Amino acid sequence: MPGEFQGKVAVITGGSRGIGRGIAVALAKEGTRTVLVSSSESNLAAAAKTVGAAGGPASVTIVANLKTLDGCQQVFNTVKDKFGRCDILVNSAGATKAGNFVDLPDEAWMDGYALKLFGCVRMCRRNWRHRTPVGD
Repeated sequence: MPGEFQGKVAVITGGSRGIGRGIAVALAKEGTRTVLVSSSESNLAAAAKTVGAAGGPASVTIVANLKTLDGCQQVFNTVKDKFGRCDILVNSAGATKAGNFVDLPDEAWMDGYALKLFGCVRMCRRNWRHRTPVGD
């Protein structure tokens, strides 16, 4: 629907590369205010330029470690202070260490789940009550 995303606030974790950046570009083209989240400041800077070139409002970037509760809270607090709401949450952050399935140590698996699973759960829990109600 044309205009459906106009003026919405979208938080995109993993927004500096790959699928996250692609989603941010698509939302920016629709007039969405994008908040790009990544652990890499240099990747975020490059992504913000790419997303900005797509049109729409300028992107906000947040460098945070979403493997930690503090990192997730930092993102939530920044978005709340700047926009007062989160209309769209895209959990796209995730990286897994490469290796042989049977030889990959438990620490590598735990590190991957800290970001992919727990980062996602924490971001959802923080933003659940902070979203725009349906129909608004």
